[in-house]
Amino acid sequence: KALCVKPKLNQYTFNYALKKLKEEYPFLKEYCHSQVLQQKVMDLYEAFKKFFKGTGGYPKFKKRHSDDGFRYPQG
Repeated sequence: KALCVKPKLNQYTFNYALKKLKEEYPFLKEYCHSQVLQQKVMDLYEAFKKFFKGTGGYPKFKKRHSDDGFRYPQG
């Protein structure tokens, strides 16, 4: 029998996925500060957490210029 293992949905798995995306798409390293990307990953994690808790809808992909804001966590 093959074991069916569900991947854990936590912030570490999202950050690991970001690391892999940076390797696959080098422009993410060149044109964007790492803290901005980490903040967006945290936002995505929170959206999925709300979805699985039942307090929010499934996260939707936004168009390129619909939400152009970003945050630096350290100011």
